[in-house]
Amino acid sequence: MKKSALGYILPAVLIIAAVSGYLIYKSSLEINLSNGDKLDNISLKGPNGEVFSLHDIHNKYILVHFWASWCGPCVAEVPELNKVYQLFRSQKIGNSDGFEIYAVSLNFDETRWKNSLNGLGVQWPLNVNDTQAFKSEVARKYNVGSIPANVLLNPEYEIVGKNLSPDQIKDMLNRFTNQ
Repeated sequence: MKKSALGYILPAVLIIAAVSGYLIYKSSLEINLSNGDKLDNISLKGPNGEVFSLHDIHNKYILVHFWASWCGPCVAEVPELNKVYQLFRSQKIGNSDGFEIYAVSLNFDETRWKNSLNGLGVQWPLNVNDTQAFKSEVARKYNVGSIPANVLLNPEYEIVGKNLSPDQIKDMLNRFTNQ
């Protein structure tokens, strides 16, 4: 028995609708900022109760990195982020004085977050946590609905890239270094 044209078209339409729905849903979870947008200040507490403010970092490229210790992909990229940090932290990048990572953890469990910093060998010093996780003011403001997520800022706190892999961060910083 031959399938009618409708027998082929209906499944194709359903697949297209499902893929479109997924892409719309996924885009609703992504950081709602674009290149050139300026990032507002973020001030949160570090592991010893000290407050770290994003805008206290001057004349550096900054990766604002959203993650959590329970997130497998987040944990997996720490060794590569450590390498990028060590390579660029004190290196002149264009007219800037280097590179910094401002890591915002979205852990509900503060103790687990603190333990993960040592256990994972995180090498950058600016680590903060918001126990409200995805309901935190920062996560809601920037529409962080999935992690890892990040934005790369220039020294004026303007976004020059978002949701970059460690290799993409390295490539961008190398490009800015050679400008």
